[in-house]
Amino acid sequence: MRTLIFLLSLCVAQGVMAAPSLPPKVRHVPLTAQVDIVVDITPDLGTRFTFPFSFDSVVKPDLPPLQVKITNDIFKSDLALTGGQATITPGRNSFVVTAERQTGDQYLGDLFVSIGGYSITVRLRTNNDVAAHYSDIVFDITDAKREELVNDEVQRRMAAIHDQAERDKARMEDEIARRAHAEAAWLSIEDEPTKKRVKEESSTTLTNGDKITLFVDYVHQWPKSLSAVRFEVDADTQKDVKVQSVELYGKSKQGIEQLIPSSYKLSAPRIAAGKSIIGILATDINNLFDYDILRVKVTTDLGLVDATW
Repeated sequence: MRTLIFLLSLCVAQGVMAAPSLPPKVRHVPLTAQVDIVVDITPDLGTRFTFPFSFDSVVKPDLPPLQVKITNDIFKSDLALTGGQATITPGRNSFVVTAERQTGDQYLGDLFVSIGGYSITVRLRTNNDVAAHYSDIVFDITDAKREELVNDEVQRRMAAIHDQAERDKARMEDEIARRAHAEAAWLSIEDEPTKKRVKEESSTTLTNGDKITLFVDYVHQWPKSLSAVRFEVDADTQKDVKVQSVELYGKSKQGIEQLIPSSYKLSAPRIAAGKSIIGILATDINNLFDYDILRVKVTTDLGLVDATW
C-alpha cells in the first residue's frame, strides 16, 4: 500500500511539474457584431483578450465607452471598472481575465463586453487541465474593416490636432490681449503723448447716391513706442456697411508713399445704415509726424474712402 501511495504521489507530482512546460496557446476569433464563445481558464493562469483597435479609438458620441461585466467574482479582470464602465488608458487594446483557485471542480461565469458597436459574450469556465487553457484570445477583423478603423483613427487624430491648435490659438490670443492691455496701461503712466488735431473729412458717393464719410479726428504719438489715429466712419446708406480693412500710408518729402504697418480696432464690425462707428488705428512707428503727408484708407464691402492730411 505504501508503495502504491508513493507511486500515485510521484505521478501527481510529475503531472504538476509537467503542466508549466506546456507553451501558451493563441485562439483567433472573428470579430463580428455579436460574438458568443466559451473560454476555459486554468486557475493561477490568465487569458488575455486582444482587440484589433485601441479602446479609446472607437469612442464616439453615438456609442458607449468600453463596458465590461463579469457575473462570478471568482473571475477577475485587470481593468479599473466603475459601474461596469472601464477607465481607458490611451492606446490600450487588451485586458486579462484570471480565475482564483477554489476547492470545487468547476466554476462558471459570463463575461459581457461592449465596445465600438460590438457585443461579446464569453462563457468563462474554470478548468484544471492546462491543455484546455488558452493564454490569448485574439479578435480578428476583415481587411476592409481594418481599413475603415484606420481611416476613423486618422480622422480622430486630425480632429484632436485641430482642437488642440484651436485651444493653443485661443490661449495665444488671450496672452496677446493681456500683454497689449499691460502695454497700454504702461504707456498711460510712462509717457505723455503728443496730440495733434487733424479734423480731416472725406466722402465717397456710391452709384446709388449713398455716401460713406471718413472723419480723422486726431493723432496721439508716444515718443518711445507707438502712434494712434482716431477716426470715425459714417454710413449715409440704405443698408449696413461692413468694414473690410483700414490702412495707414505715409508720404515722405521726396513724394514716396509707403504702407505703414499697423492694426486697427472698431467699435463695431458693421456700420448700421444711417449710423457711424469709431475706430483706432495703431502703429509702432513713433515718428508719424516726420511724414510730409499721411493718409487713412478704409475699405468696405460697398467701396473705399480715404482721407489725407
